[in-house]
Amino acid sequence: MKRITRILGGLIALHGLARIVFLTTYVDFVQQNFSHLVSNSTWLTYGAVAAPFTEFFVGMLITLQIRLKYTLIAGLFISYIMSVFLVTEGMYERMVYHVIVMAALSYTFINCPEDCNRAFILK
Repeated sequence: MKRITRILGGLIALHGLARIVFLTTYVDFVQQNFSHLVSNSTWLTYGAVAAPFTEFFVGMLITLQIRLKYTLIAGLFISYIMSVFLVTEGMYERMVYHVIVMAALSYTFINCPEDCNRAFILK
């Protein structure tokens, strides 16, 4: 179970880090494709800037197994929100990553033992 969470968390953290490195490109992509879905473009920009950092942070928490059940739920929530935006725009090819991540997060959440909320550093 530890190996799966480390790989999954690392994947999510790297995905967020890639968005952080190319943040201006990512924000431009979000504004071009989703501006008509949100009435206030300022909030869309704030969300586009915050999402990669949140994704990276949650991925690192999953990798380190800190408050694992809560971070798995947070990861599912982030991936679900991104999926809703992608589906409404018909960008199904971009859904492959999110479907894989949501399935892995769900599997990990279901199979997480009761004591999985401790950080592996403390074990």
